[in-house]
Amino acid sequence: MSFFRPDPVVNMTDGGMASTVPGVFLSQLKNAPSVKGTFFPDEPPPNFAPANPALVDRTAGALVCSAIGRSALHGFAATVDAAKSEARWRTELNSTDALAAGRAIYRDTIALRLEGLTLSETRNMRPDYASAVANQATSPAFINLMMNRLIAREANFVEQLDFIMFKLEALDAAPLARTVEAQWKSAYPPLQLTWQTRAFIGPDNYRVDTFINEVNTAISRKRTKTQSYPAGWGLDGPSMVTDITTYYGEAVADFVNQTAAPLGLATGVAPKNVQ
Repeated sequence: MSFFRPDPVVNMTDGGMASTVPGVFLSQLKNAPSVKGTFFPDEPPPNFAPANPALVDRTAGALVCSAIGRSALHGFAATVDAAKSEARWRTELNSTDALAAGRAIYRDTIALRLEGLTLSETRNMRPDYASAVANQATSPAFINLMMNRLIAREANFVEQLDFIMFKLEALDAAPLARTVEAQWKSAYPPLQLTWQTRAFIGPDNYRVDTFINEVNTAISRKRTKTQSYPAGWGLDGPSMVTDITTYYGEAVADFVNQTAAPLGLATGVAPKNVQ
């Protein structure tokens, strides 16, 4: 049985959803195949799968390399080019792919919130809810209010208009969103929405050593090899000498060879991880 209650959908606001996008993207980075097993083995799956897994994997690899280049442990800093690593993840996070990835997370977040408000046991009612949102947003009362608030340059009001666009997009009504936007611009030509260009993630969300703790933990993992051999003979038989060799960060060395090198971020210098 279905009940059409448009008000909760029409009146739904961002409510802090945009602020959760960087955290979701960070979780996607930590779950990237090239870094998860070595550096983030206990990271739970992200709330949403990445829209662009290749972008996420490249960015995660560059961020990890950036942290390796700042590590003081066992000579691993020399194995990567720290400056090139930083430039790589900054370039990735400034790209149109990153813009789209952040938008996808935001859209998925809104869609999940809407799911509980639009669920029907009988049919897909999302078009009905989208129409209700569009009708309210293009009503004379709303447009008059919009113009007054825009003329007054009310803080964050454009972001509120952007949210209506995102809401319609999350309701699978992108063409209707463009129709609403066209009516708004017809009523107020100076209007400049940012929903198509707004960046929810970017370089400013990260540091050169964002993953330094995880990198140092991985470098500190060690394997000990013990080897005994005779060093001479005495009255009681051969005297034995035992050599103990400790290898640090072997998985990190593998990462440098298998991930950093293909990204062009490895220097070819070996770590000093054998003692």
